[in-house]
Amino acid sequence: MEVAEANHEARAAIVHSMITGENDMEGTPVTILEAGAAGLPVVRTWHAGIAGVVIHGEAGLLVVEGDTDTMAEHMKSMARESSVAASMGCRPRERASRVAERGPGAA
Repeated sequence: MEVAEANHEARAAIVHSMITGENDMEGTPVTILEAGAAGLPVVRTWHAGIAGVVIHGEAGLLVVEGDTDTMAEHMKSMARESSVAASMGCRPRERASRVAERGPGAA
């Protein structure tokens, strides 16, 4: 199944990123941008550029790396509260639409 099709069947995008033993970590993962364009909120770990794209409580929920209990609670919240998940997903989708309207290279 393609990413766009899978996103339309999902309630939220869930990824728990980890810093490697060599201190490598993601910047701003494409999965967040794809989820936002699909109208999905994200539940992610707080890393590098992620917090700049996912505003906690508005476009998704963020957790500290390794905090699997809070991650599980956020996942359950998205599953139980479809209207909250849908509302959080609207913001990044609207933002992605505005960026797409401005075209490539627009700030």
